Amino acid sequence: MPFTTPITLDFTPNTSMITDLAGDIVFNPDVVTGFEDDPINLGDQIEDDIIIGSVNGEQNHDSVTIVIKASDLPSGVTISGTDFDFIDGEYVMIVPVDGAGKVDLSGIALNPATDFAGDFQFDLHIVNTDTTSGNTKN
Repeated sequence: MPFTTPITLDFTPNTSMITDLAGDIVFNPDVVTGFEDDPINLGDQIEDDIIIGSVNGEQNHDSVTIVIKASDLPSGVTISGTDFDFIDGEYVMIVPVDGAGKVDLSGIALNPATDFAGDFQFDLHIVNTDTTSGNTKN
């Protein structure tokens, strides 16, 4: 005789069981400056503007992902020191968080178009992930 009683499986996350949480992101952006035709040390200029808050006194399992959409940049402007996702058209960099909640973004440079002079704005998407639990904050 076949078994005909339905079985219900629930795979929704039980967040009350997660003890390793990603820290909150505090981002206080400032003006980034540079010189015409020279790469701009974007990472050095913004890394002090990003702080990852502590959850239970530790961030040692946290990892920050920085994402910049290429379509948000003016024509000819590129970002170096990151991976480029050709499918989504995004510059992506993943870095660990130190015990003080700081990230090292020193490798990121903004490369202006030749003879570019002026200013522009673009969105910087920041995601913090606890690598133990998978919990995220953005």
